[in-house]
Amino acid sequence: MSFAEFFENRLPDWARGKREPEGRLDLIGLDMAPRRKRHRNAALVPVIVAVVVCALGLVWLRMDVVRMRYAAAEAMAEVQALSDHKQKVTVELLRQREPTRLAAEARKLGFGTPDQVIPLPNKSGPIAADGTRP
Repeated sequence: MSFAEFFENRLPDWARGKREPEGRLDLIGLDMAPRRKRHRNAALVPVIVAVVVCALGLVWLRMDVVRMRYAAAEAMAEVQALSDHKQKVTVELLRQREPTRLAAEARKLGFGTPDQVIPLPNKSGPIAADGTRP
C-alpha cells in the first residue's frame, strides 16, 4: 500500500471530495451572493482612451518644457562664453593700441622719431570721389 492510499483511507468522506447527502457541507463552494447585472464595458472604453490620450499629451508637454529649459541653459552658457571672449578681445585690442607699446615696436622695426612735423591745413568740407577736396 502506497503512502497516498494509506493517508487517503484515514481522511473523512467530505475531505476526499464526497459530499454528505443534503448536509450542511453541501453549501461549501456555492456563491451565496445575489447575482449582479453585468454592465457593459463599452461605455468605459472611450473614457479610458481619453484619459490615456490626455496623459500622453501631458507627458509630451512636460518633455517639451524640459527640452526648452535645456536649450535656454545652453544659450545662456553660450552668451556668457561670448561675453567673456569679447572682454578678452577688447583687452587685447587696448593693449595692442597702447602708445608706449607702439613706440617700442616702431623702434624695433627701425622707425625713428620725426625730425620735422609738418602741419596740414584743416579744410573741412565734402570730399570728392577721387579723394580730393573741392
